[in-house]
Amino acid sequence: MALPERFEVQRSERWVFLAAPWLFIALAAFFVAMPFLPGDGKPRNEAFLLGFAVVGCLAFSVCAWYSRQLVRQLVESAVSVDEQGLWPSVKNRHDALVPWNSIVRLREREILQRLDAIDASGKTVARLEYQLKDFDRLRAIVLERANLRGTAPSSDTYKRPRSHHLLAIGGVLGFALLGWYLGPTEPLLGYVAMTFVVGLVAWEYWTTPFRLRITPGALEISLPGRLRRVPREHIRSVEIQDEQVNYTKQPAVMLQLVGGGKPVKLKALGVQTVELHQALQAWHRGNA
Repeated sequence: MALPERFEVQRSERWVFLAAPWLFIALAAFFVAMPFLPGDGKPRNEAFLLGFAVVGCLAFSVCAWYSRQLVRQLVESAVSVDEQGLWPSVKNRHDALVPWNSIVRLREREILQRLDAIDASGKTVARLEYQLKDFDRLRAIVLERANLRGTAPSSDTYKRPRSHHLLAIGGVLGFALLGWYLGPTEPLLGYVAMTFVVGLVAWEYWTTPFRLRITPGALEISLPGRLRRVPREHIRSVEIQDEQVNYTKQPAVMLQLVGGGKPVKLKALGVQTVELHQALQAWHRGNA
């Protein structure tokens, strides 16, 4: 890499963070006004509408507060790296350098949208924001150069909690009942919108692995109603990739297959993405 290398939030994306608090405030105000907006003359469930407005107002108020905190962190989030380590770009390298060998663990903070670098005493010595330009490259550099010690648990099975199944099935049933309830008075919301939501939840559940078992020669991946076996020789590489969801990044381990087949996405299997990545990389190299 070119040394030193600087990672910062690119200017073209900063407007999103600056505008987000105001957008969320406007949405919260809309939910406050919702019960007072004129209807179409049909009977309305006022209690449901009032509860919906309260929940929406609280949710977007929290989003406005949180996005405001992100804006305050923009200036201090830039990070520089070189052969010896990394440091906040706003500080002097000599005083703020964090040597690579002092970073022994990485902790994902997906809700806060950052990756914490931890030293041997358990102290957070660096915060790497997901919003940094080329964050995936920065993370790859850290994974390669840091002195990570046994972050992957000694286990051959990783799985999602039972709540994953309960929430998915409950979501399908709940949104279906909500659509049936709202349909007679609000057909567009009840029948059309809720059918679309039910389909999304059901498809996500059907296509999401909920259990992974590592065997010497293959990975056994459980999905609803079926088991997929992926031999070691069919896997070209094990990578971490980020999905953009509503301007946030959600990391997942991706198994790139020989021959260019559709990658296998593994996420939320009871272990952090960086830890699962380390375990699968060691297995793929034949070290586990």
